[in-house]
This record gives sequence, structure tokens and C-alpha cells, in this order.
Amino acid sequence: MQLKTHFHKPLPRLLLLAGVIFILGLLLKPPPTVEVVVVAQTLQPGESVQAELLQLLRVDRRLVPGGAILAEDASLQVGKRAIRPLARGEMLTWSSLEGSRLRPSRDIPEGMRLVVVQPQNLADLDGYIHVDDRVDLIWMPRENNPQRRSYPLLQNVAVHDISLNQEAAANLSLILPVAEAVRLTHAQQMGVFRLLLRNPDDQSTDSSAMIVDNQKLLRNYEKNPDDEVEIIYGNNHLNDTSESY
Repeated sequence: MQLKTHFHKPLPRLLLLAGVIFILGLLLKPPPTVEVVVVAQTLQPGESVQAELLQLLRVDRRLVPGGAILAEDASLQVGKRAIRPLARGEMLTWSSLEGSRLRPSRDIPEGMRLVVVQPQNLADLDGYIHVDDRVDLIWMPRENNPQRRSYPLLQNVAVHDISLNQEAAANLSLILPVAEAVRLTHAQQMGVFRLLLRNPDDQSTDSSAMIVDNQKLLRNYEKNPDDEVEIIYGNNHLNDTSESY
């Protein structure tokens, strides 16, 4: 009588078990964390930061906003004054304290670049524009540039930081993809910028409708000879003392 030998094949089962353990390890792996600086009590604008008012909090790195002050920089904030109200437990950022020097390299995601621009009307928006506001950046050629069109170079971009130091030029920093950062850098050599502040809930973009040149500007506002123009002097319109031509 011939005997048959049966061999068990545990290898596929072991491989399957190892795969399951590996996937579970990935799913259950704790997220990377980082220690940030928070305030232990409410601070009003103008109040100084004292050492006993600073606490360290370890949080998920993915939840840390751009510009957050990390634990190793906590001692640098002592003695500086709050620019805006800070609630108890709120993370400190470089833009929330007077005289804090931004550490931009820590806030730049992979594949992005920080660009600093000097929009002509940035100082005019003082009090209106803040960090994390959304803006459009309009490019206009310099006077000696034969290009006579104004373009919406960037739309719906978040403001990373603002510097309105009266002793220096007003600067605005943006974090952009590499291609847009290079394009913006080149555009700075060819023309000037102006900002348009937008509602943060407005996500619309329409580049073609916003391109303006001298001919289009004049064409859109040519007066029809048959149009009636009403001239109002100061507040006289309240008394119906206007003239028509």
C-alpha cells in the first residue's frame, strides 16, 4: 500500500497575517505632534507677555496653523505686546505679537514658496486687511513698459503676513506654488501691483473679464451725445438743486 504524504502550507496564511498587522499598524500609528505656545490667560491688545503666561501644548502637527510659535521660540516672546485680543488657551503666532520676527521657512509646505511683494495700495488698506484675508493681485505695467494692459495676476490668494512698518516699505507675503511664485517674481520686475480685498466666502474667479487696457477703459465709458448728465454739487442733491445738461 502506498502512503501519501500531506504537507501543510502555512506560508500564505503567514503572509496574509503579516499584511493585516502592517495595515493595522499604519492605521493605528499616532499622527506626528509638535509643541506649540499658548497663552494661559486672556490678553488684551497692548498687554505684555510674561513668562508665567506662556504654556506649552503638544498637538497634532496637521492642526497647527501657519505662523504658530513653537516651543523652542517661547522665550523669545517674553516682554512683547499683544497686537490683538488673545483668548485663554489660544496658540500664539508670530503675527499676533509686536516685534515678533516671523520664521517663514517653518510655515512653507513642500512644493510651495514664500514671496514678498510691495503692492502700491497696501498702506491704504491698513485696518482693513489682515493675515489670512483673501485678496486679488492686480498687475499693472510701469510707465516705460509698452504693455498697456492690467491683469489679475493672482486671484483668491490667502495673505500669509503683512508688514506696515512706517519706517520701511509696506510688504505683503504670500505662499504660492513654485510656478506661480516664479511668475510673480518676474512680474515684479516688469510692473507694479495693487490689491483688491475680497469676501472670504467669495470663491469666484474670472480673469478675462478683469483684463483692462486703455482702449477698453475709454470705450466702456464713452459718453453718448444723447445722454443726460446730472451734476450734483456737494450735498445740494438733498435740496433738489442739481443741474442737468
